[in-house]
Amino acid sequence: VRINAVRSLATFGAAEREYLNIVRKPLIDESRSPDWMSAEDLRGKVWGMIEASFGSVLLEDGISIHQAEAIDDYADENQIMEARKRDPE
Repeated sequence: VRINAVRSLATFGAAEREYLNIVRKPLIDESRSPDWMSAEDLRGKVWGMIEASFGSVLLEDGISIHQAEAIDDYADENQIMEARKRDPE
């Protein structure tokens, strides 16, 4: 909900259109930082940094994140192996 409110504020100036008649325009000293990013842009930037850092790392005989979740959920061996298929090398 909060991400939608931030997106709406950036798009048309209020958390929801029904509030447009009761909100004021931002004051000059309330301007957004030049470094501000939307949640989607920030997510993309972080994902890119993760891929750049770990993109060449091979899992080999290690445990994938989905396998770890399956193990934590007391999955059987078949479910654990299916979970591994969800994580590409």
